[in-house]
Amino acid sequence: MRVALVSLTSGGLSGGCRKYLLRMVPLLLQDPRISRLHLIVHEKQLPYIEQLLRRTELAALTFGGLGHSRQIRRILAQSPVDVVFVTTQRWLSTGLPTVVMTRNMEPVLYPLGSNPWREALRNLARRLETFIACRKATRIIAISQFVRRYITEHWRIPHSKVGLVYHGVDHVEPAAECELPPQLRDLRGTDFLLSVGTIRPYRGLTDAVEAMGLLATQFPGLRLVVAGQVDPLMDGYHRRLQRLAEGLKVADRLVWPGFLSERILAWCYQNCRVFVMTTRVEACPNAALEAMHNGCVSVVTSADPMPEFFQQHALYYPPGNSQLLADQLRRALLLDHSGRTAMVEGVRRRAAEFTWQRTAQQTIAELEKTLLQDNRPA
Repeated sequence: MRVALVSLTSGGLSGGCRKYLLRMVPLLLQDPRISRLHLIVHEKQLPYIEQLLRRTELAALTFGGLGHSRQIRRILAQSPVDVVFVTTQRWLSTGLPTVVMTRNMEPVLYPLGSNPWREALRNLARRLETFIACRKATRIIAISQFVRRYITEHWRIPHSKVGLVYHGVDHVEPAAECELPPQLRDLRGTDFLLSVGTIRPYRGLTDAVEAMGLLATQFPGLRLVVAGQVDPLMDGYHRRLQRLAEGLKVADRLVWPGFLSERILAWCYQNCRVFVMTTRVEACPNAALEAMHNGCVSVVTSADPMPEFFQQHALYYPPGNSQLLADQLRRALLLDHSGRTAMVEGVRRRAAEFTWQRTAQQTIAELEKTLLQDNRPA
């Protein structure tokens, strides 16, 4: 089977997309069912995948400038391919069997979400783009049952057309304490909560800040680490969070280290007292998988798909209810040794079910199913 893996973006590459390529491409190359793999990426993505290209000795085919679809079609015309796998939820008309992967539910279910108007418009365009891609693709890979259910029930996509493939998680050795950035060095030996993800309104971080205000008296030494970069156009939202923290007199309890490397994040997961996830919507939350793998006691929203991943191995609260979040954080912080040990063992067992090897095997199976389907894209 000759496969073209297309990272179809306008040039950027999110941390999740980069991690997906780094983990998946070597596994796809190793599988005997794939006789040839063509990796097609935007020219601006090359610096992010240099390590991958060196390790696999794979030459990426690139596009850039205007007319992305036309350039990619030209590349495909010169490279014999049986199936095209687009790793983003964008439509690419090639005349070949095409698989798209749905991996971002913010524009689908939370397009406005207190975003600046320019970002809201972009999300609405992304939502339409996702709908078109799902309707026209030969096959769709959903990365959670929640995504699959939404596509089939709300967009009336035939259930037989949508496959389910979870992302994986793998072990990352934590950074040594001497490698920690200055903002994190003071946390050694202290109790802190950890939130991970880009800073955007749909992350629901107001819940965590307000909960810190409610916990301040009972846990005077408690800190909240918000690990993640401030996305473009989100400076205003970041300032609102900071003003909220100042009004609640907990600004000195919040740590904003920005983007962290995988190894430093691993240190945070392994040393935090509680992992907290306040997001309003996700597809397959990488941070949740990483937290489970590292044995974090977790308090997360009850919004889908969190219960699908954590199952009974987390404490839940309704999104937007900072009082109940504070109550669940208090419960997690006061767990005795046996209760904490049981939760840690439970999340680690659950995390063991999510491997990149399984992701690769199931993805290849979906590509094979695509070749058996009759409904070629127009």
